[in-house]
Amino acid sequence: MTFEAEQLGESGTELAFLLRDLRKRAGLSGDRLAARCNMSQSKVSRIENGRTRPSLVDVEQILRALDAPPELVSEASALARMANTEWRNLRELRRKGLGTRQAELKALEASSTHMRYFLLSMVTGLLATPEYVRASLAHSTADTSKAVAGKLGRQAVLYDASKRFTFVLTEQAVRWPVVSPLALAEQMDRLASLSYLPNVQIGVIPVGAPTPRTPLSTFTIYDAVLVTIEREQSGGSTDEHTQDDDGRAGEPDPSRRRPGPRRGMSAVPRRRRDPSQRPVGRRLLEGDGRERRAPHAPPRRPRGRVMSRAVLRFVTHRITRHPDTDVTFEAECLHCKWKAEPSTDSAAVDVECMSHTGLSNHRGFRRICTSFAMVVRAE
Repeated sequence: MTFEAEQLGESGTELAFLLRDLRKRAGLSGDRLAARCNMSQSKVSRIENGRTRPSLVDVEQILRALDAPPELVSEASALARMANTEWRNLRELRRKGLGTRQAELKALEASSTHMRYFLLSMVTGLLATPEYVRASLAHSTADTSKAVAGKLGRQAVLYDASKRFTFVLTEQAVRWPVVSPLALAEQMDRLASLSYLPNVQIGVIPVGAPTPRTPLSTFTIYDAVLVTIEREQSGGSTDEHTQDDDGRAGEPDPSRRRPGPRRGMSAVPRRRRDPSQRPVGRRLLEGDGRERRAPHAPPRRPRGRVMSRAVLRFVTHRITRHPDTDVTFEAECLHCKWKAEPSTDSAAVDVECMSHTGLSNHRGFRRICTSFAMVVRAE
């Protein structure tokens, strides 16, 4: 399934609104939905307000708890897949830190049962020797000590008998000379040793083997929930749907950059100002300190793209209640954990509070009124 970049930005908001609308249709409060899904109420609130991106498992639990109709289940599932699809640039990953990326991969491996890897050009960190790991990150200018430790620490998951691993490598990936010939022989010996683990399967595609379709990317499949794809773009950058293993794709070679001035900059040398004249605000002082008027400067030529003049018109807007939602009233006791049943009738909530006072003699309550609004153009 292919998504456009605009869809990825809008799907999270649409999913949050749909889940909130389904909960209100079911007549459940946030606390009751959280209890049914074994989540915290704060997490449900963040999901419905779009502050937290829910996983596919979270969305499935919420839909099952709400007993949503099949057509809305398919719509919410499609939005969840788009919301959980993202492109990451290798430079962005390096700004966050290669060690942080290893922590993310470790969490993915801990939450998955069956992981399948296709390795096109290099050996993944789970199968690599320490020397191979250090050599694969040698091109990075940042500190890679945490990344190396993270990769080696992730290898412990291979010995978890409750998980299954399937690795398919090309012969080029196995033979690629990332390290010296002796170290490469040790790397091949490690691959052979790990293949004896009962939960690990390793296969190698020989160079001469016919392949009906040409593999273009390294990818990883986590159960049937998440797929990560690593691919090269023109210009040397790497884009990915949550990259499989950081550091396996290089940055653009600076030697390939075309010489010359940057975009929007002129190649003509700038006029040097007389050192005996120093600017003070918009004035110029002569060498003896006397003020003189600055000569009229010629009009500056626009740099880069020339913007055309546009006429803007102010349009009045107003905020109003969302037509598809109702105002709900809630109350909770300040002395105990009692909460009134949410209702669209404020009087009914007040009656429940007075009844609770008669039973417990608690007189303090927090009243909550929730309403949804939208901005519309004023007529």
